[in-house]
Amino acid sequence: MFARVGNLGCMVTGTRCTRRSALRTGVAAAGVAVTGSMLSACGPTVADLTAAAASPIVLTWQPWTGFAGGGTPTAAGLMLDGLRPWLADHPGVQVRVASRVSTGATLAAMRAGRGPDVFHGVVLPPYRERNLALDLQPFVRSSGIDMSMFSQSAIAYYTSAEGSAGTAGALYCLPAFMNTLAMAVNVGKLYELGLNPPEPGWDDAQWTAFWQAATHPAPGTAHRYGGNLRWSGYDASGGGNPAPFYLKGFGGEYVDPANTARCYLDHPGSVGCLQWSYDLRRAGVLGGNNRADIGSGRQISGPLGTGGDLVYAAQNWRGDVRWDIVPLPVWPNGAATYGSSDFYAIWEGTPVPEIAWSLLRFLSAESEWQTFMTKLALVGPSLKALWPQWEATVLQYAAPLSRVRLDVFTQAVQQDLPYVGLSFRFADTQSAQVIKRYCLLAQAGAISVPAAAQRASAEVDALQAGSGSAEQRSAKALQQVERAAAAMAVKEQPPLAGSGNAPLPVGNWLKAGSTSGAFLLLGDGSAIGDMADSCVFAGSAQSAMTAEYSCRVTQLVNLTCPTLSPTATAGLMVRGNLGDGAAMLALAVTVGSGVVLEVRPVGTGTSVTLPAAVSVLGVGAGETVPAAVGRPIWLKLRRSGTTWTAFVSVDGRVWRPAGSPLTVAVSAVWAGLYVCAGNGGFGGKGYVRAGFDAAVGFVPSAAYQLGRSGIPPAAGPVPPDWRTMTPA
Repeated sequence: MFARVGNLGCMVTGTRCTRRSALRTGVAAAGVAVTGSMLSACGPTVADLTAAAASPIVLTWQPWTGFAGGGTPTAAGLMLDGLRPWLADHPGVQVRVASRVSTGATLAAMRAGRGPDVFHGVVLPPYRERNLALDLQPFVRSSGIDMSMFSQSAIAYYTSAEGSAGTAGALYCLPAFMNTLAMAVNVGKLYELGLNPPEPGWDDAQWTAFWQAATHPAPGTAHRYGGNLRWSGYDASGGGNPAPFYLKGFGGEYVDPANTARCYLDHPGSVGCLQWSYDLRRAGVLGGNNRADIGSGRQISGPLGTGGDLVYAAQNWRGDVRWDIVPLPVWPNGAATYGSSDFYAIWEGTPVPEIAWSLLRFLSAESEWQTFMTKLALVGPSLKALWPQWEATVLQYAAPLSRVRLDVFTQAVQQDLPYVGLSFRFADTQSAQVIKRYCLLAQAGAISVPAAAQRASAEVDALQAGSGSAEQRSAKALQQVERAAAAMAVKEQPPLAGSGNAPLPVGNWLKAGSTSGAFLLLGDGSAIGDMADSCVFAGSAQSAMTAEYSCRVTQLVNLTCPTLSPTATAGLMVRGNLGDGAAMLALAVTVGSGVVLEVRPVGTGTSVTLPAAVSVLGVGAGETVPAAVGRPIWLKLRRSGTTWTAFVSVDGRVWRPAGSPLTVAVSAVWAGLYVCAGNGGFGGKGYVRAGFDAAVGFVPSAAYQLGRSGIPPAAGPVPPDWRTMTPA
């Protein structure tokens, strides 16, 4: 955890050999295992390095240590040595290495307030679902990082579990590295069998024929299997089920790409992949799951990954073992190979996210650390452009690999062939267990593959539906909003370029009614939310830090189209400025979703929508909430500093909270009314009219077309009679 410490004493001095010099001799890579006994005499332990740089700040880092000897204190010190360039640029910061522990232990530490500031992970949903990882998107935008430099399947995995929030830009981690697979082939044994090696571009049928030809009892030996396809399954425990990239190659998937709350295992491509794999396995053509089987000749071919697999091959497949690397099959739906899902993320509870982000960026998006990790463990870099350099570094530190085609890995990465998969939006771990159970039943022949796929899909869909209720989503989103706002200082964001600060001709858009506090507002625009707004807003500047703003929505009607859009909205809004990405809080009536609370706690950040439950509104389950069908709703926003509480009422007398108090990072605000047609944009694509009365705490002074330059629509004139009726 990020912490401040007192005087730690002077810099440790004395003569020692550096860990960097050990790397230059190839100890950590070509040797290839890091051993505590070898390096313990070379220099200080982690505690020595931690105490060496006296500093008022300690940043706790939980790194990836999944290489030979990676769990030792000496190896942790070696990781710190690779961090020296970053430490040199941050003289006021000291880094402490935390031991690698289980995901459950890390989550428990975070919940107890003792989490690592920057941490390595493999499975994202447990952190995301518990709101324990910080959204990195604001940092990514401000740093100008080009996301195309990473594997696009990895980025898709990181955002898939977010559903609509993910597509809006939520991003909780960046790649720690990018490992991938090719096929290792024992060429010497093939020649003994009179077979030619596989060639790049072979499809699954050609590989099947090759494995069948290479599978037979040899005199005096046990049965020889042609090959092995097995790699970690969806739940990362194997279980006999193919990994996502196999399914992807057949046109299938575990998770529906169009709806991450639905299982895709019953798709014909998924069923076809499972059937193909299980038929080969039951026929005895595929078998084995040990790298030693290829070196001994028992197994002719099998998946070989970068990192630990290459380390093993460099150490053990030597001497008389003649082997090479070829690409994986070109599957019926196209080429695909494994992509690692490992990531670095920032604990949401870190007090200084900017420093943690600087470290994460160094680990994931800068070249020096990537090169260091290649030397240390032959791990592939997260940056695609560094892979040619990765080849050269591997050959420098693991000379036995000079006779095989390492460029197969490089080509796969640079063509974006590694595939990570997608996460279920809810209950990801539970869904994986359901899939595993049915895949094992099919592999054992207890159930047909199509039946297993269908039953697994049905159970996962039911699990997703139960876990994805509106109440649970709201609770999780609310926690995320509160934490995001609490971590940011209160500061105003300047209006964004292209956001309308110029007021519209008020008479054409806003009309005061005959009674005090009554208004009609003409609206177009698509919606508010995500990271930008598109609506018509009528308000005035307010500076009071203690205040109440309220109104009643009396009508929401269409003017130019036969029916209202389900996303047409009218309500009460406060915002930090008139920029379309300003920090804001809006309580509104919608056509399709009842009353909702929309929150963007920090300027230029991502918004969250919180539906107000029927029980909160005090109406029966059979009643319709939206004012568009004739039921007025009172709305109120109460302010106390930066804390805001929303209330709703059906009679203007009894007010009920629409959720818990929220923190929004604004000081002075604009308070007023807003309306949007949900028409996909500005420009005469459809207008709505909203009626308001009982406005308290503000008087709209002008109307603004947020998300546009302030110019009235270029097409579709404003309906001339929109103001003829006074507010109800």
